[in-house]
Amino acid sequence: MSPEETVDVAIRKTREFFESIGMRTRLKDYGIKLSNCRAIVERFEKRGLKMGEHRSIGAGEVGEILALCE
Repeated sequence: MSPEETVDVAIRKTREFFESIGMRTRLKDYGIKLSNCRAIVERFEKRGLKMGEHRSIGAGEVGEILALCE
């Protein structure tokens, strides 16, 4: 299995686990539309928030991730 396939399987299994215990796993499940994404990115910028294990995910990366969430 390629590294990309391994990642895809891990993501799928993680999503399946959370859904099996009743957790929602998609932005649309929370009523968040792609049109709201700019406001989310702006909040990250304003607050200077960083996420991730190494605190390396900032507003730009959040915007890129949200753009992929259709």
